Amino acid sequence: MHDLTGAVRRELLYLPALPMDFRWQRPQQLAAALAAGPTRVHYVEIFDRSFCQPLVRGRWYGDRLCRLRIRLPGRPNVYRTRLDDAQVARVCDVLGELSSNITDVILVQHPLWASVCRRFADSGVPIIYDRIDLHSGFNDMAPSSEKDEQLLFSLASAVSFSAPLLRPVKEISGQRLVHVPNAAACSRFSVAPPPPDPIVGYVGAIDHWFDVELLAWLSRRRPDWKFRIAGMCADRRIRQIFNALPNVDFLGEIPYKRVPHFFAGSSLLLIPFRRGELVDRVDPVKMYEAWAAGRAVVAPEIPSITMWKRPLLYRYDSRKSAEQRILEALAEDSTEFRNWRVDVATDNSWRSRAQMIEALLDAIPPESDPAGAP
Repeated sequence: MHDLTGAVRRELLYLPALPMDFRWQRPQQLAAALAAGPTRVHYVEIFDRSFCQPLVRGRWYGDRLCRLRIRLPGRPNVYRTRLDDAQVARVCDVLGELSSNITDVILVQHPLWASVCRRFADSGVPIIYDRIDLHSGFNDMAPSSEKDEQLLFSLASAVSFSAPLLRPVKEISGQRLVHVPNAAACSRFSVAPPPPDPIVGYVGAIDHWFDVELLAWLSRRRPDWKFRIAGMCADRRIRQIFNALPNVDFLGEIPYKRVPHFFAGSSLLLIPFRRGELVDRVDPVKMYEAWAAGRAVVAPEIPSITMWKRPLLYRYDSRKSAEQRILEALAEDSTEFRNWRVDVATDNSWRSRAQMIEALLDAIPPESDPAGAP
């Protein structure tokens, strides 16, 4: 899976949506997969708000993935507040000192980096915008996020997007647009026999998109089923509903290394999301990971996943049909189907997605000074 025998062909400045040690999702998985190929990845973080960390701190994971943490003045919450001039200058000064060594091209995943990208673009550094979410659909986004995202669209030589409805509405002449779905790190998962009694699992973030009323209805309808829920939940009302249901086991956030064990102890994965602008632009990472563990997935009619059919995906459009799809997934499960799901997940690996990004990188014409400092 990891081909580190060839020479490094490019230095990629990676401006992610999440810190490396947060819940492992597309940003960390794609960075690691790119570093498994001919790209050296420099994963830049400005998320830590502690005064205790050094101004700049670097850590290498092997010889092709470096985590570079920069402390910003003012301890901003970079999701809720646009970077001011001093903060942009801090990032660009640090990266500018290193740019001759680490920057052939930039991959950016969040509008919070827009002002930094503009400085690099002015110096001739090509930019790829990897659009991973409808960022304006989250409650904690800065008011400037939509304007900043439009700036990223205008600066980017190419735009990759994780779900079809994330494709830019306004196309720019000469800009390459590529659908790069999410995937699974299949080597981390293995297939275990399902538990003897039905255990419906969910693992992931829990917020306004989580249909807790559906979960409560299913819980009361099916007292013979157990529901295991893992994920960060800041909503007190949702936590109270979980705690009031005797057959719901709320685990809270679990580390990524425990996710394979979570799937091994579940009969299937339920994705109880409410349809809306945000959810309709989601390509659930946990869907691919459930398949890597041989598990079926039950989910609403989300546009990005309607191409998947049973026994991979069982789609519902009402409470009653959700119950029915779970019953069908439980009844139809077999060793053959579990192995087939693993095969599909293997075909949808993060390394295959990294190769799609590498094709975009290879298509960017060389600049006369590709490592220009901002």
